[in-house]
Amino acid sequence: MRYLSLHIFYVFSYTITGDDMDNQLYNTIRRGFLPVVIFGLLAHFFYEWSNHNFLMGLFFPVNESTWEHMKLIFIPMLLWTIFLALRFPESRDCVISGFLTGLLLGTAAIPVLFYTYSGVLGKHLIAIDILVYLIGMLTSFYTGWRLTKSCHLKPYTRLLEILVYLALLCFVVFSVYPPELGIFQSI
Repeated sequence: MRYLSLHIFYVFSYTITGDDMDNQLYNTIRRGFLPVVIFGLLAHFFYEWSNHNFLMGLFFPVNESTWEHMKLIFIPMLLWTIFLALRFPESRDCVISGFLTGLLLGTAAIPVLFYTYSGVLGKHLIAIDILVYLIGMLTSFYTGWRLTKSCHLKPYTRLLEILVYLALLCFVVFSVYPPELGIFQSI
């Protein structure tokens, strides 16, 4: 565990040199990790705290299904990506392509990791569920940072935007009309 925490610290603390990325962008991303994680954790309760407000239910979990818990990464990371794109317009396409990819990978990590560990153990545990969430967030931020820094996916920015719009549409529609599949069932 000590090695993991040291590695995480290293990933988010190395010094940027040369023409890589603007230090201000890097520092903003690094400082944003904890607030975005906390926002996502609190988002678990927004629907309940809003007295089951319909609009809140479109964007925040309405039940204990795996699908609804994917929103805990998707929505905070989407808001974070929009913030970064507005805050750093000179790096807009690199930020958007990098962080939308991170958002999609981190969101996809939730069901993959959840069903893998719960399938192996035969049950789910809240401590491991939280760890799955944190791994998803780390995946999102790390992927977002690395792809923003390299800007390799800049030519695919519009495609990534379309994929995220479609995912957002699915979250909205399936919150109201969930299909009869296991991922949509409360656990």
